[in-house]
Amino acid sequence: MYQAKTEGGSRIHLFDAALAKSVESQYQLQEALISGLHNNQFILNYQPEINLSTGEVIAFEGLIRWQHPTLGLLPPDQFIPAIENSNSIIVLGDWVINEALKQLANWQADNIVTRV
Repeated sequence: MYQAKTEGGSRIHLFDAALAKSVESQYQLQEALISGLHNNQFILNYQPEINLSTGEVIAFEGLIRWQHPTLGLLPPDQFIPAIENSNSIIVLGDWVINEALKQLANWQADNIVTRV
């Protein structure tokens, strides 16, 4: 009824249980993600990129994982698609950037990375 009224009245709006469940699941995932950020449940692993000719490490790729308290270690394809069209993706992206910069500073302090 409320949806029909917001669309201008004199209309009907059918309830879609599958859509409602999908929206609820997405909302719960976003809430869990924010909670996970506050509870340090995310991990950023680093994979080196190596110049095969010289053997030199030329870059690192950051790989995010979620150490979910009940579901275990989740790869990004299990949570990124559900949040990529929400503000949660910005919050997660900010976390990734901050963590990567902290790690870079640690590597520089330990002379593991000498140039950026």
